[in-house]
Amino acid sequence: MGRAAESLLATPPQKIAIPAIVLYELEYGIARSSSPKKRRQQLTELCALVNVLPFEQDAARHAATIRVRLEKKASQLVHTI
Repeated sequence: MGRAAESLLATPPQKIAIPAIVLYELEYGIARSSSPKKRRQQLTELCALVNVLPFEQDAARHAATIRVRLEKKASQLVHTI
């Protein structure tokens, strides 16, 4: 187990927070999962323990910019294969 995992496990859950955009990504993963019922229960349990931080306008703008850059890079990779 790496140091990040050790540190996370040593941190009380109420001191851990995830941004709402991460929650969105987890929800997306559940929607695509072959075990959505199980994954939904796990996410519900996680969200009951940690803080979910709001996804503010500035964060949305930055996330959109990053996503566009990544999509452009992915498109370039597809065209070179």
